[in-house]
Amino acid sequence: PMPQEAGTASMVSRRGAGILLKRSNDIVPVIQNLLADQNRYASMKDAASLIAIPDSTQNIIREITALLPTNYKAASTNGGARS
Repeated sequence: PMPQEAGTASMVSRRGAGILLKRSNDIVPVIQNLLADQNRYASMKDAASLIAIPDSTQNIIREITALLPTNYKAASTNGGARS
């Protein structure tokens, strides 16, 4: 993963929701193994649902919007025209 993504990728892998690849060439055998092992795939899917944060994008937008000056907030709600 990219340096800024390494922590998240490691956490997802540690929690069983993903597989951290050392090399991009490993992707094909990993996918083949998951397709052959439906139990492991189901386990990963369940693990992913446990770490998911519903509405996370909307939460981030609310947090960022709260930091903006009032005139930027008005622009975002009236089609881009600033007050």
